[in-house]
Amino acid sequence: MSNGLVFLVYTLSPLHAGIGQSIGKVDLPIEREKHTTYPCVYATGLKGALRKYCEKNNGLDIKLFFGDESDPAGMGGAIFTDLKILLFPVRSSKDCFKWVTCNHVLERFKRDLTIVSYDSSRLSNLSLTNAAPIPDGSFDPQDHIILEDFIFKHQSVGANQKFLHENWDVPKDNIYTIENGLFKYFVNHATQIIARNKLKENKTSGNLWYEETLPADTVLYSFIKPSVANQADLNKLKDALNTKICQIGGNETVGYGICKLYFL
Repeated sequence: MSNGLVFLVYTLSPLHAGIGQSIGKVDLPIEREKHTTYPCVYATGLKGALRKYCEKNNGLDIKLFFGDESDPAGMGGAIFTDLKILLFPVRSSKDCFKWVTCNHVLERFKRDLTIVSYDSSRLSNLSLTNAAPIPDGSFDPQDHIILEDFIFKHQSVGANQKFLHENWDVPKDNIYTIENGLFKYFVNHATQIIARNKLKENKTSGNLWYEETLPADTVLYSFIKPSVANQADLNKLKDALNTKICQIGGNETVGYGICKLYFL
């Protein structure tokens, strides 16, 4: 019997959940976990985005789930958690791109499923295409694949099996499990950096800055626990949000953060 909800977020456009200004080369970096440096979206921003969507698109009891903003003591009946990375898209020598993940991320995902008492037997087998780096740089098109700037030897698990969800558009043979350290490298150095500029009236540069985004086709996950609300109430929230498209993060007017939600 489940005790909460778990859902996946598929980014249909670049997502910028920012931490403000930085003194580094990137002026506006994205949110990251402190201990892993994996990209994430903090629960406060996620909750606000879901609240905004629900206020505009259905007749849910907003205060029950999200709280009363006019009352500091009016807590909501649902506990929202950070969006965590699950699959990260990278350039590939085969097809347009591939998704990568690692054992640390998968094991953490399985652990988080137990928090909401999710029946893991309902999931498809999480065995994915394994990719091991080739140290000598040799390349055989039949057995090797290039992901970003690294050559990997891969072993496929079979074509066109769905990953996690029957309505999910991600086939398992396009997902590669790589070493934890290389996954950390990719999510830190293969994000999308966008140059933006504010022009003066004479069309000269007034303010050039660089901002970081998670690329389109990134997959994240989160779970929701009940506090005051019960499971039946949470199921109403699930019905209102499942397979819906909402906006998460900043820069809404330039098309950032358009995401589709899939509840398991």
